Amino acid sequence: MGKAPKPYPFRLGDLDMVAMSLEEYERLLGTRRQIGAQATRIRTLKLQLDLTSDRLAKVEALLRAHEESDGSCDGDCCARAIAQAITDRT
Repeated sequence: MGKAPKPYPFRLGDLDMVAMSLEEYERLLGTRRQIGAQATRIRTLKLQLDLTSDRLAKVEALLRAHEESDGSCDGDCCARAIAQAITDRT
């Protein structure tokens, strides 16, 4: 990461302004784009994490129900239910 831009504050009439070199301004814009892209990636990862957590909770509930069942659901039944919970897109 480069050094921070050195702004030159000044007043133009009633407006407070800041001046910086074109190179510093372009670097600042590049950094802003990178942060925007990272924020998008973070939102996507958060969504994937939430979906994965929901699926894991469903699998845990299925396994707990299978352990507490009277044995009426065999291993294949449980495996199909778990596969359904994992691939469910809701």
